[in-house]
Amino acid sequence: MADQEDDFLQLPLTDRLVHKNWKARQSAYKDLESNFKSYDFSIAQSNPDLFAKAVVDSNIAAQEAAIAALLTFLQNADSALVLRLAPSFLPGLCEKGLVATRPSTKSNTAECLLQVSEHKSPEMVINCLLDLYSHKLAKVIAASVSATTAQVTAFGANNVNVKAILELMPKLFSHMDKNVRAEASKLAVELYKWLGTALTDILLPSLKPVQQKDLTETFQALPAEKPVPTRQFKAAKASGANSDIASSAADDPMEVDGAPDLDPFDLMEAKPVHVPAVFYSQITEVKWSLRKEAIEGLQKELEGKPKIASGDYLEVISALAKCVAKDANVVVVTLSAQSIASFAKGLKGSFSQYRPIVTSPLLERLKEKKQNVSQALTSALEATFLATSLSDMLDDILSACGHKTPNVKIETLNFLVRCLSQTKSSLSSASVQQIAEMAVQRVTDTDENVRNSAAQVLGTLMKMMGRRVVEPFITSLPQMRKDKIYDYCEKAEVKLVVTAAPAAVPQSKGNAKTIPTARNAPKSIGSPRVGTASPTKPLQRPAGVGRPISSMKPRAEMPPSPTKRALPTSDSPMKKGEGMKYGGKVSGLTGRSLVSKENTTHDPRGASPRAKSGAAALSTSAPISPGKMESLVKENAQMKAAMASLESELATYKSKLAKLELTKDAEKSKHIQSTTVTQAQVAELVAEKKEIL
Repeated sequence: MADQEDDFLQLPLTDRLVHKNWKARQSAYKDLESNFKSYDFSIAQSNPDLFAKAVVDSNIAAQEAAIAALLTFLQNADSALVLRLAPSFLPGLCEKGLVATRPSTKSNTAECLLQVSEHKSPEMVINCLLDLYSHKLAKVIAASVSATTAQVTAFGANNVNVKAILELMPKLFSHMDKNVRAEASKLAVELYKWLGTALTDILLPSLKPVQQKDLTETFQALPAEKPVPTRQFKAAKASGANSDIASSAADDPMEVDGAPDLDPFDLMEAKPVHVPAVFYSQITEVKWSLRKEAIEGLQKELEGKPKIASGDYLEVISALAKCVAKDANVVVVTLSAQSIASFAKGLKGSFSQYRPIVTSPLLERLKEKKQNVSQALTSALEATFLATSLSDMLDDILSACGHKTPNVKIETLNFLVRCLSQTKSSLSSASVQQIAEMAVQRVTDTDENVRNSAAQVLGTLMKMMGRRVVEPFITSLPQMRKDKIYDYCEKAEVKLVVTAAPAAVPQSKGNAKTIPTARNAPKSIGSPRVGTASPTKPLQRPAGVGRPISSMKPRAEMPPSPTKRALPTSDSPMKKGEGMKYGGKVSGLTGRSLVSKENTTHDPRGASPRAKSGAAALSTSAPISPGKMESLVKENAQMKAAMASLESELATYKSKLAKLELTKDAEKSKHIQSTTVTQAQVAELVAEKKEIL
């Protein structure tokens, strides 16, 4: 026997790898492992199918040695070589290695799969595992599901094809083998840690009630902390993106860099909404019960469709908005608001085109004090906000904050507080000013609840944008109200905190823009700074521009301004030499001409000759470079494209408005006809009564 083993060792490595004796193959796999430890990958480079047969070796001892050699190869080889060989050995490794009889072979197989994923992404491994979900052996399916759970735990749901996994989950939960169902439950729990409550909307409706109950109880018992990936891609390690974590122990948690945030909404299947045929006829009925039935039929169509396919829903949403605005029955109003919320949640970004139709009616109807009605309206408003943005809704919100009904002001201000708390995009300085000025006005309202809500708006805005941005707006308020605003600021919870923002200074509407002078001119205009007296040198005035009168110190010998002198009339002819002052040149303190000939004419736009001369001098003293000119040309082209896009959107809205007007005229005509019929019936009844009498 020993002589036979010595004979095996005499054979070349390539011959032993395909030898019929398992001991020869085992010795070859061990030699391969030694070569890989010394970074010798020549045989792997020349033989792409090296591991395809090795990992499925019929002898369990040889298979164990082969998978151990593969693990060493994956740990030491470069990613390009690994990814070139992986497609050949992954199917066999997943099918045979995960259900091997030896524990070491199972553990090494699981580690090999994680190592392959580290080289680029788990997508290749996940696809191989998903193919085994339909295997005829239950133990292979269970092992594949368990390996999938390990991939999600290691790299996070952001880096795993979660959508493909969720499509096969119902099949796993309906499997006859209890081990498969148990592994499916573990996978669902791991996915819930990453996706949260969104998983319940996607997965639970397709499961049995008992399974729904068990999973719900398990989900509720999980900690609220968001999980952290336990593995890092090799590219991130090599680039030193996370050097502290990369140098830690292998079992320490690692963050996977470059993974985009996973939106559970993207995992859902979009389904179209088919409006019931009787909806449009019943929604205009006189009886409120028929209108209620119409909306209830629409709600049944919306049920079970968390993601709605894009389509033309203008007519149905317009009908719902009309019910919210004008219907006298609060039940119809509540159902309409709930339906609008369903459309906003299901369409998300596509709902932005319907925002102008629904926002104003929803805000206006906040005058209803019944809790269930108010809750439905605010839910629809919040769904609209999440589908669009605060900037899109700001004009309608500011308008509603000045409503004559106190309850509308209170509920709108409270809604604005929630928007500021949830928004993730920074506000422009103009939006901040609009919100702050409106809230300052409402802080002095006669209603105490309005005052408190307005103070909460200012406090939340201050927490979001910083004190130095909001404080200039509240300087005129009494100290007691300022203290309340600061208290709300301390208690406010926001998702976005602007760390560095320019201080906003409230300006009155009549303030004029500052005219550029030598003191406040931009750095790119004018001649270079000169002088050595100070490290911060003032800008030098361009040629032809005199010192501004407002910036000069008064001097006794300074002549009065030419603009204040009375011009000569026919009764008082000019003296000799005065023509140089008024008709030709006006000399400054430096003796230079301040007014050119072309500037002596009257400017119909109201610009003084002095200002035109200064602007001309500034423009001539700062020539535009070719690079700057090219940038301006590009900006001009972008502005033209934006204007064309806006004109297209305007044309679209005009066509939709015309369609709404036609619908309105048709409804009005129908109402007139019904009224005429009713009057005729009344006349007949009166005539019959007279005959009887």
